[in-house]
Amino acid sequence: MNNSGSNNTDPCDSSGPQRITDRERATQAVHLRTHGHTLDDIAERLGYYDRAAVYRAITRSLDRVETENATQYRELMTDRYEGLLRRAMDALDDADEGREVGRAQLLSAARGICDSLVRLHGLDNAPVVTIRSETQLDRDIACLTEMVAAIDAQPEQPQLPAPEGDNR
Repeated sequence: MNNSGSNNTDPCDSSGPQRITDRERATQAVHLRTHGHTLDDIAERLGYYDRAAVYRAITRSLDRVETENATQYRELMTDRYEGLLRRAMDALDDADEGREVGRAQLLSAARGICDSLVRLHGLDNAPVVTIRSETQLDRDIACLTEMVAAIDAQPEQPQLPAPEGDNR
């Protein structure tokens, strides 16, 4: 290892008290791992607490790269689809009234582009609806509700006087 003070950019060289960000250190960990270094070796070289910390750093780094790539891809495809949609809509505006078949094809193309945009952004995933079966408690509550409603619907009965001699 070279401690001569030169500016060494080799990610495998972690000599000296380097101050690097977590992201840079994780990038170095990925590089070392892809070059056959063990998690324990990477932890020692880059100053991680243990092999589990190295594993988490590598996983987060790879997830971040995948997320960034997916976002870039989604933006690129959105731009392309929106350009196609604009061209289809312009062609639809310019289409002759007598050419209904051509207009139908343009409408179909525009609809397909819109469907692709919806799928690209995950808007086609319907929310999950949970359907539960009726329980005995649900049936009992419904029965009691009907009984109360029936009682409320009956006209009030006049109060009859108690028979004489009844001392209740």
